[in-house]
Amino acid sequence: MDNVEVIKIISAMIMFVLALILSIFLFVRIKKDSNMAITSRKWTITGKSVVNIYRFIIILGIILIAFFIIMLGMMIYNNVYGTTEDILNNTENQITNINNMEFENYFGKNVSGASVKSLIQKVQANNRKAISDDNEVGHMIYVQLDGEDIETSNEIKTSKRYWVGYVGNNTGNNKKEFGTDYWKNGYIKSIKILTIRD
Repeated sequence: MDNVEVIKIISAMIMFVLALILSIFLFVRIKKDSNMAITSRKWTITGKSVVNIYRFIIILGIILIAFFIIMLGMMIYNNVYGTTEDILNNTENQITNINNMEFENYFGKNVSGASVKSLIQKVQANNRKAISDDNEVGHMIYVQLDGEDIETSNEIKTSKRYWVGYVGNNTGNNKKEFGTDYWKNGYIKSIKILTIRD
Protein backbone atom coordinates (compact mmCIF):
# COMPACT_ATOMS: atom_id res chain seq x y z
CA MET A 1 0.00 0.00 0.00
CA ASP A 2 1.54 3.35 -1.01
CA ASN A 3 1.55 6.64 0.94
CA VAL A 4 -1.33 8.13 -1.07
CA GLU A 5 -3.63 5.23 -0.14
CA VAL A 6 -2.65 5.52 3.54
CA ILE A 7 -3.42 9.27 3.50
CA LYS A 8 -6.81 8.59 1.86
CA ILE A 9 -7.70 5.99 4.49
CA ILE A 10 -6.63 8.23 7.41
CA SER A 11 -8.59 11.19 5.94
CA ALA A 12 -11.70 9.04 5.55
CA MET A 13 -11.37 7.79 9.14
CA ILE A 14 -10.98 11.35 10.51
CA MET A 15 -14.06 12.55 8.58
CA PHE A 16 -15.99 9.50 9.80
CA VAL A 17 -15.11 10.21 13.44
CA LEU A 18 -15.97 13.93 13.12
CA ALA A 19 -19.34 13.18 11.50
CA LEU A 20 -20.09 10.58 14.18
CA ILE A 21 -19.20 12.96 17.02
CA LEU A 22 -21.33 15.72 15.48
CA SER A 23 -24.31 13.40 15.08
CA ILE A 24 -24.09 12.07 18.65
CA PHE A 25 -23.65 15.58 20.09
CA LEU A 26 -26.68 16.95 18.26
CA PHE A 27 -28.82 13.90 19.04
CA VAL A 28 -28.04 14.16 22.79
CA ARG A 29 -28.71 17.89 22.71
CA ILE A 30 -32.14 17.40 21.14
CA LYS A 31 -33.06 14.74 23.72
CA LYS A 32 -31.97 16.98 26.62
CA ASP A 33 -33.59 20.21 25.54
CA SER A 34 -36.62 20.47 23.30
CA ASN A 35 -36.95 24.22 24.02
CA MET A 36 -33.71 25.18 22.25
CA ALA A 37 -33.44 28.42 20.34
CA ILE A 38 -31.25 29.77 17.58
CA THR A 39 -30.96 33.55 17.73
CA SER A 40 -29.32 36.32 15.77
CA ARG A 41 -29.72 40.14 15.79
CA LYS A 42 -32.66 40.04 13.38
CA TRP A 43 -34.48 36.76 14.06
CA THR A 44 -35.04 33.93 16.54
CA ILE A 45 -35.96 30.30 15.85
CA THR A 46 -37.36 28.24 18.73
CA GLY A 47 -39.11 24.99 19.53
CA LYS A 48 -39.91 22.51 16.75
CA SER A 49 -38.11 24.53 14.07
CA VAL A 50 -34.81 24.20 15.94
CA VAL A 51 -35.42 20.50 16.49
CA ASN A 52 -36.09 20.06 12.76
CA ILE A 53 -32.90 21.91 11.87
CA TYR A 54 -30.89 19.69 14.22
CA ARG A 55 -32.60 16.60 12.83
CA PHE A 56 -31.60 17.71 9.33
CA ILE A 57 -27.99 18.14 10.49
CA ILE A 58 -28.07 14.67 12.09
CA ILE A 59 -29.37 13.14 8.85
CA LEU A 60 -26.61 14.97 6.99
CA GLY A 61 -24.06 13.55 9.44
CA ILE A 62 -25.41 10.02 8.97
CA ILE A 63 -25.17 10.45 5.19
CA LEU A 64 -21.56 11.62 5.59
CA ILE A 65 -20.79 8.62 7.79
CA ALA A 66 -22.33 6.24 5.25
CA PHE A 67 -20.42 7.92 2.42
CA PHE A 68 -17.07 7.60 4.17
CA ILE A 69 -17.74 4.01 5.23
CA ILE A 70 -18.45 3.16 1.57
CA MET A 71 -15.35 5.08 0.44
CA LEU A 72 -13.19 3.30 3.03
CA GLY A 73 -14.63 -0.07 2.00
CA MET A 74 -13.90 0.63 -1.66
CA MET A 75 -10.29 1.61 -0.91
CA ILE A 76 -9.75 -1.54 1.15
CA TYR A 77 -11.37 -3.67 -1.58
CA ASN A 78 -9.19 -2.08 -4.29
CA ASN A 79 -6.05 -2.71 -2.27
CA VAL A 80 -6.96 -6.35 -1.56
CA TYR A 81 -8.07 -6.96 -5.16
CA GLY A 82 -4.90 -5.31 -6.51
CA THR A 83 -2.69 -7.44 -4.23
CA THR A 84 -4.50 -10.64 -5.24
CA GLU A 85 -4.21 -9.74 -8.92
CA ASP A 86 -0.46 -9.07 -8.51
CA ILE A 87 0.02 -12.47 -6.83
CA LEU A 88 -1.89 -14.23 -9.63
CA ASN A 89 0.10 -12.39 -12.31
CA ASN A 90 3.39 -13.27 -10.60
CA THR A 91 2.32 -16.91 -10.35
CA GLU A 92 1.38 -17.00 -14.05
CA ASN A 93 4.70 -15.40 -14.97
CA GLN A 94 6.60 -17.99 -12.92
CA ILE A 95 4.71 -20.86 -14.60
CA THR A 96 5.45 -19.34 -18.02
CA ASN A 97 9.14 -18.89 -17.20
CA ILE A 98 9.45 -22.47 -15.92
CA ASN A 99 7.78 -23.78 -19.08
CA ASN A 100 10.03 -21.74 -21.38
CA MET A 101 13.22 -22.53 -19.47
CA GLU A 102 12.69 -26.23 -20.19
CA PHE A 103 13.38 -25.43 -23.86
CA GLU A 104 15.62 -22.36 -23.53
CA ASN A 105 18.22 -24.44 -21.67
CA TYR A 106 19.07 -25.99 -25.05
CA PHE A 107 19.55 -22.65 -26.82
CA GLY A 108 23.03 -21.61 -27.88
CA LYS A 109 25.36 -20.69 -30.73
CA ASN A 110 27.26 -24.00 -30.81
CA VAL A 111 24.99 -26.82 -29.62
CA SER A 112 25.76 -30.50 -30.12
CA GLY A 113 23.52 -32.66 -32.29
CA ALA A 114 22.70 -34.87 -29.26
CA SER A 115 21.40 -31.84 -27.30
CA VAL A 116 19.33 -30.69 -30.27
CA LYS A 117 17.79 -34.17 -30.54
CA SER A 118 16.86 -34.00 -26.84
CA LEU A 119 15.29 -30.59 -27.43
CA ILE A 120 13.20 -31.90 -30.34
CA GLN A 121 12.03 -34.85 -28.23
CA LYS A 122 10.88 -32.41 -25.51
CA VAL A 123 9.07 -30.36 -28.16
CA GLN A 124 7.37 -33.52 -29.48
CA ALA A 125 6.18 -34.45 -25.97
CA ASN A 126 4.93 -30.89 -25.44
CA ASN A 127 3.06 -30.91 -28.76
CA ARG A 128 1.48 -34.31 -28.16
CA LYS A 129 0.10 -33.03 -24.86
CA ALA A 130 -1.15 -29.80 -26.48
CA ILE A 131 -2.99 -31.80 -29.17
CA SER A 132 -4.46 -34.31 -26.70
CA ASP A 133 -5.68 -31.43 -24.49
CA ASP A 134 -7.07 -29.65 -27.57
CA ASN A 135 -4.92 -26.72 -26.51
CA GLU A 136 -2.69 -26.14 -29.54
CA VAL A 137 -3.10 -22.37 -29.58
CA GLY A 138 -0.88 -21.03 -26.82
CA HIS A 139 1.06 -24.29 -26.22
CA MET A 140 2.18 -25.78 -29.53
CA ILE A 141 5.85 -25.26 -30.42
CA TYR A 142 6.94 -25.05 -34.06
CA VAL A 143 10.51 -25.85 -35.11
CA GLN A 144 12.43 -25.07 -38.26
CA LEU A 145 15.77 -26.58 -39.28
CA ASP A 146 17.60 -24.51 -41.88
CA GLY A 147 14.32 -22.90 -42.97
CA GLU A 148 12.29 -26.14 -43.19
CA ASP A 149 9.57 -27.17 -40.72
CA ILE A 150 10.45 -30.34 -38.78
CA GLU A 151 8.48 -32.45 -36.32
CA THR A 152 10.99 -35.19 -35.47
CA SER A 153 14.69 -35.34 -34.66
CA ASN A 154 15.45 -37.58 -37.67
CA GLU A 155 17.01 -34.69 -39.61
CA ILE A 156 19.38 -33.78 -36.76
CA LYS A 157 22.86 -35.27 -37.07
CA THR A 158 24.70 -36.04 -33.85
CA SER A 159 28.03 -35.38 -35.58
CA LYS A 160 27.12 -31.76 -36.40
CA ARG A 161 26.88 -28.56 -34.37
CA TYR A 162 23.87 -26.23 -34.43
CA TRP A 163 22.74 -22.71 -33.63
CA VAL A 164 19.48 -22.87 -31.63
CA GLY A 165 17.33 -19.88 -30.71
CA TYR A 166 14.32 -17.77 -31.47
CA VAL A 167 13.16 -16.71 -34.89
CA GLY A 168 13.87 -13.06 -34.09
CA ASN A 169 10.29 -11.80 -34.10
CA ASN A 170 8.83 -11.26 -30.67
CA THR A 171 5.31 -10.18 -31.72
CA GLY A 172 2.86 -12.67 -30.20
CA ASN A 173 -0.10 -13.97 -32.18
CA ASN A 174 -2.54 -16.85 -32.01
CA LYS A 175 -2.05 -18.26 -35.49
CA LYS A 176 -1.04 -21.90 -35.78
CA GLU A 177 2.16 -21.32 -37.71
CA PHE A 178 5.88 -20.77 -37.39
CA GLY A 179 6.96 -17.16 -37.28
CA THR A 180 6.95 -15.52 -33.85
CA ASP A 181 8.91 -16.20 -30.67
CA TYR A 182 6.02 -16.38 -28.21
CA TRP A 183 2.29 -16.94 -28.02
CA LYS A 184 0.20 -14.18 -26.42
CA ASN A 185 0.27 -16.10 -23.13
CA GLY A 186 4.09 -15.85 -23.09
CA TYR A 187 4.78 -19.51 -23.92
CA ILE A 188 7.45 -20.29 -26.51
CA LYS A 189 5.95 -20.64 -29.97
CA SER A 190 8.79 -21.00 -32.51
CA ILE A 191 12.34 -22.34 -32.33
CA LYS A 192 14.85 -21.83 -35.10
CA ILE A 193 17.74 -24.28 -35.66
CA LEU A 194 20.57 -23.62 -38.06
CA THR A 195 23.28 -26.10 -38.99
CA ILE A 196 26.73 -24.63 -38.40
CA ARG A 197 28.77 -24.96 -41.60
CA ASP A 198 32.44 -25.91 -41.17
